Amino acid sequence: MWEAPFLSLRKACAVTVLACVTGGVLLGVAGRFSAADERIRTAPLCTAEQAFTPARCRFTFDGTVTDATGSRAGLDVWGRHYTVDAMIKGSPEAHVGKAVRVTMYRGEPVRVEGPSLVFDVDGTPASRADSWRDYGYILLLAGVFGGGGNVVVALLTRPRKTRSKSAGQPGTQA
Repeated sequence: MWEAPFLSLRKACAVTVLACVTGGVLLGVAGRFSAADERIRTAPLCTAEQAFTPARCRFTFDGTVTDATGSRAGLDVWGRHYTVDAMIKGSPEAHVGKAVRVTMYRGEPVRVEGPSLVFDVDGTPASRADSWRDYGYILLLAGVFGGGGNVVVALLTRPRKTRSKSAGQPGTQA
């Protein structure tokens, strides 16, 4: 009914534990980036003089998408041009010329929001948290289902130890 497992029971347990622990660590890293993203979202508002400086404050400007591909966007924000790396879903070229709201933090764009366009700029804590969270969940699922499934198969297919009825009784020889 069951075929021999791919890994021995000991190796399957080790793979399961390693994948789950690593997945948990990656989820912890994602939590740290989420906390950094929360600091950006709750940072004090910039004054007009601080808006384009590296001050630890945020400001949201009206802007326009000047160019867009699946991995890059050009933005015009108050007469300043920015090219940002980002994962843009759908048909990015449809957003060219559209008005957007650009959130700046420490003088750099971190988030772009429009009527049908929302993305976090690559390298920001929000985008990093998403990536690390995805990797963590993948490893956890691989550990639980891949390694755990192999542990179950290894347990079901391991040879059973049997004792003969006369073994170990006084007066008998094995």
